[in-house]
Amino acid sequence: MEEHEYYEVKISAENQAQAETILNSLLEKRLVTGGQFLSSPARFLWKGEINDMPEYVTITSYTTSEHITDLIEDVRSTSEEEVPMVTFVSPAAMNSELQDWIDETLIDSSPAAISISGVDARADDEDDELEGEGDEELGDAS
Repeated sequence: MEEHEYYEVKISAENQAQAETILNSLLEKRLVTGGQFLSSPARFLWKGEINDMPEYVTITSYTTSEHITDLIEDVRSTSEEEVPMVTFVSPAAMNSELQDWIDETLIDSSPAAISISGVDARADDEDDELEGEGDEELGDAS
């Protein structure tokens, strides 16, 4: 297996719905391993004025060096923020089980088997719902 760097990534979102949209897009493309949503009020300077938001969400996840550029571009395209915040921190140390899980989760870039919130994210496969095993006709599900 080729060597790569591991990163903890933090991504901003203005609300929970936006955070879920961003994370789901990243998961479908296997650019991150998953994510925690951390929600709290926020105060920040924006265009010279102090702004308060009752809810601001940070998504925390893991990725590898190979995915950084695609991850940033995906966040830019899915975020509603004018300046989405995406930061990467390289941990000084990481347990081998976590490294193995990141590798196993991100190594297969095929989205075919990804399921989000119990809903299959791939195209519907009506074959699974056909009655009778070995039925070769895909169009007849009677």
